[in-house]
Amino acid sequence: MYKRLQEHAESIEQTRDLDPDDFRCRHSFVDDIWISLAESLLIDLTQPVWNCVLDGFGNHPVGKGRGRGKRSTWDTLHPGRAWALKLPANPRSRRELADLVVKHLEGFFARPPDMDALLPRQ
Repeated sequence: MYKRLQEHAESIEQTRDLDPDDFRCRHSFVDDIWISLAESLLIDLTQPVWNCVLDGFGNHPVGKGRGRGKRSTWDTLHPGRAWALKLPANPRSRRELADLVVKHLEGFFARPPDMDALLPRQ
């Protein structure tokens, strides 16, 4: 787990537009049988951008002969990983991807229209 978190931190550090200090991580140690269920539940509850909108955050450098694939949406929006910059450009622009991220976050954090009715009266 430590190695994988370190890889994620390095991916963030390599970007030109993200600050690793803006990221936090929580983890829990569980029996192997619960890992998939816990991961699926957390993704469903938190809807992280890198799982719902941008693919490629956890990618590793492509192997020999696999360099014909397109640059991931993560690497397009947050350029910096040297190996990803060598891949052909993604057809989606940074602006288009940024707009998708904003739309996702607005939808996730939007207050329901009847939220005021749920709040206690003053």
